[in-house]
Amino acid sequence: ILRMKPRPTALLCTNDLMAFGALRAAHQFNVNVPKALSIIGFDNLPVCDMVTPPLSSVDIPRRDMASHMFRMLMKASESKQFQKLPTPQIKTSLKLRASTARAPR
Repeated sequence: ILRMKPRPTALLCTNDLMAFGALRAAHQFNVNVPKALSIIGFDNLPVCDMVTPPLSSVDIPRRDMASHMFRMLMKASESKQFQKLPTPQIKTSLKLRASTARAPR
């Protein structure tokens, strides 16, 4: 991705660990984060504040997610309808940190 011409101005990684790898690769390619490339992770792990630059990440309330999943599994096991499980609606939030900025012009 960092070798693409033109290079993307932002990466939304599927999880924070992948975003940490993207931060490292950007550093190795001398790509300035966030001036030339914004990076966002997904999980909001506690270590997001400990990397350089601190990683912006989508926060998922794990307790809410676990509660929804438990209720869904209980309903499914009672009704024996495992194929028809509804998709839970979990409220997420974006934790902006120093790994993101406006796209360069």
